[in-house]
Amino acid sequence: MASPIIVCETDRLRLRHFTPQDLDSLAALHRDPEVTRFIGGIKTVEQTRQRLLGWLEAYERYGFSKWAVILRSTGEFIGRCGLSVEQIEGTSERELGWTFARAHWGQGYATEAAAGAMQHCFRVLGHNRLISLIHPQNLASTRVAQRLGMKYERQVQWHDAPADLYAMSSKSA
Repeated sequence: MASPIIVCETDRLRLRHFTPQDLDSLAALHRDPEVTRFIGGIKTVEQTRQRLLGWLEAYERYGFSKWAVILRSTGEFIGRCGLSVEQIEGTSERELGWTFARAHWGQGYATEAAAGAMQHCFRVLGHNRLISLIHPQNLASTRVAQRLGMKYERQVQWHDAPADLYAMSSKSA
């Protein structure tokens, strides 16, 4: 089996394409009610499998999707970070999102991974704008978006719930 495609590396992290072999690690992440509190709740293994298959398809279709976040020092899977295509008020947007295992919260990994992903999206993929859609009560993700330099634009409806839309253009990155 070929090695997964590495998207980018930061000082501590490697972002790479998911593979079918990541299902167990991803399913464990999606089973934690605290981790999934602001992203639609816990998922079954089958729901996670379907999501993973969708990301694999998106690599082919768009050249991006969510990526596995790996600790460079140990090779441990610690979360996911990357892009999805979202329809917001009739406009197609590239949304940057991140989700990390609870054991790795509070160590700056989300900001580090998202900054690496953002640079990749602007410099390599050539996107001009990225958004992040954040549950209004998810203060940790709000702080990550702010540390990235994203600016609050407005509240929108996303998956039938309110979300704060943060955005950044490649010009301000």
